[in-house]
Amino acid sequence: MELLNPEVVIWNILVIFSVSVLVLLVSMRLKLPAIVGFLITGVVIGPNCLGLIQASHESRILAQIGVVLLLFTVGTEFSLRRILRFRKLFILGGGLQVILTVAVGFVIGSLLQRPFGEAIFLGFLLSMSSTAIVIRILEERGEMASPHAKPMLSMLIFQDLAVIPMIVMIPLLGSFATREEQHAMDFFSLHLIAAPVVLIAAYVIVPKILQAIAGTKSRELFLISIILICIAITYGSWKAGLSLSLGAFFAGMVISESEYRHEAVGGVLPFQDIFISLYFVLIGMLVDIHFLLEEPILILFTTIGVLFMKTALTTSVALVIGLPLRTALITGLALSQIGEFAFVMMKKGEEIDIGTPFHHQLFLAVSLLTMAITPLLFWLASWLDAVIERLPLPGWIRACLQIDGEEKEPISGHIIIVGMGLSGKNLSFAAREASIPYVVLEIDPEIVRKEKERGEPVVFGDATRESVLTHAGIQRAKSIAIVINDPTAALRVVRLARKMNKDLYIIVRTSYVHQVSRIYSLGADDVIPDEFGASLEIFGKVLSHFQVEESVIEKCLTNVRYEGYELMRLIYSRTGLFSHIPTELIEKMTEMVRVGKRSVVSGKTLKELAHHKLLGVTVLMISRGPKVIANPEPEETLLADDVVVILGSKANLRKAILFFKSEISIDNE
Repeated sequence: MELLNPEVVIWNILVIFSVSVLVLLVSMRLKLPAIVGFLITGVVIGPNCLGLIQASHESRILAQIGVVLLLFTVGTEFSLRRILRFRKLFILGGGLQVILTVAVGFVIGSLLQRPFGEAIFLGFLLSMSSTAIVIRILEERGEMASPHAKPMLSMLIFQDLAVIPMIVMIPLLGSFATREEQHAMDFFSLHLIAAPVVLIAAYVIVPKILQAIAGTKSRELFLISIILICIAITYGSWKAGLSLSLGAFFAGMVISESEYRHEAVGGVLPFQDIFISLYFVLIGMLVDIHFLLEEPILILFTTIGVLFMKTALTTSVALVIGLPLRTALITGLALSQIGEFAFVMMKKGEEIDIGTPFHHQLFLAVSLLTMAITPLLFWLASWLDAVIERLPLPGWIRACLQIDGEEKEPISGHIIIVGMGLSGKNLSFAAREASIPYVVLEIDPEIVRKEKERGEPVVFGDATRESVLTHAGIQRAKSIAIVINDPTAALRVVRLARKMNKDLYIIVRTSYVHQVSRIYSLGADDVIPDEFGASLEIFGKVLSHFQVEESVIEKCLTNVRYEGYELMRLIYSRTGLFSHIPTELIEKMTEMVRVGKRSVVSGKTLKELAHHKLLGVTVLMISRGPKVIANPEPEETLLADDVVVILGSKANLRKAILFFKSEISIDNE
């Protein structure tokens, strides 16, 4: 057994992290993903460039640890319960994308006259996209809750899980070249036997063990037990003839079905990031810089071909499962790079002589290039979408790609609600209660189907398209509320809506304050940042906790509102209920107050309160969770945590606020 050389290990780590820091600083300035930075680090310090370190036995062991931890984390994501929640996107979308890409890769390999097993292996490699890069870009762009994030993540998770059967099949593919069919079939049968054993452990044995250990309430015992279970499963799988990485996947899968998954993953993630970075550095060390200089044209055109092929296939799949064109395009381009798991499979294939060194170098170079330009592809998707929108396509094609094409009675003076999330549902409820005509535009077909069953006037369509807004009657609309989680799409809707209706009142909900000025510049009348409202709530509660006087808190909040976006002005001036009263007078005569949990008014009707000295104020509105009660009836009962808008003189408002928030007896006043 070959022992590790401590001096070599320490030197390798020192060089890798020293150069990685410099390369990552440059990568961040160039907006390149961290994985690309690690691959470039490997190219620079590897034996084919500066030669600072060699691909030694010590380096390979560190990289193997990274792969083991990576597959363990993937295993923890394999939860049948979670996958069933979005089974259509996961099974149909992810399944079609992987199968079609493998099939096309097989055809390309066959046309290049490669062996049967190698052609299928090429399809395996091409079917992978980079989960790490795509998720990082979505997070940086604030689009994790956007319409295109859901299909992207569904397909990425399917790909990550498809890696396991692919790795299992690689020895079988190699047998087509080596003719060792019996060895490969034995290996494949071993995995088929392992699957039910793992499922039994995941659903029956391990959850009971972890529940008993958690009952001791000892954090140290729990963590050690988690580690013991994972090592035991990994070691048992390895002794049974499986690889360490597959054993780690099975260990993660066992943990995934317990309620302690997040605690287990939380203890592994810091180490995973370190070792995975070493793995990608080692992959970069395999790149031959001389090959890059000798074959630039081949690398460039192969990269373009891979990007075009994967984009076309993934976009087509997204359209087939019912996604709008814009979402399909972004999904297709975002998943067109070759992912990190392809490197894992390539190393497995290299071990059993699938492919040639020339093909391995070409694959590494193309993969590195596709990863590097992924951020640019997100921008390209929006540009292509705008180009397609201007093409003179037949009406039936536009209808298939954009809206459901239902013909309805034209409405006017209505509000268009873009997005049927929580804000959209609350707004549609308020509009319905106030008898304001409205129509909702939603890009998620499942939400459209469910809301239509509930009787909501929902239209399936992408609001960034002129034809969709025309279908919603934007020329006759009085207002449009944009409450979607896609900041890029929101900007496009504002710009388009203002161009189509100069008199339209446009209000936008955005995620962050720093986006407000940009949205205003495009033509929005009002912008409501989510984090600003949350900050006001936190601000008030913190001051209350330090026993700051109520009048001081209210003064501070008023100043903050005024400097931000004048929240109270929006509430009253845009409702139209008091349009005949000057806004300044409304702000002076109204207050918003939350009913305290121990308040004496909690549980009393407005009629009961009218007999006391609270008669000096009038309750205009009650907000109770998602429900808004305008002009409440005398029999309406106030509940704890209700947010109430009251009208009255300053003196009466101050007195009423005390009653609403405290245990002061009304009868003693």
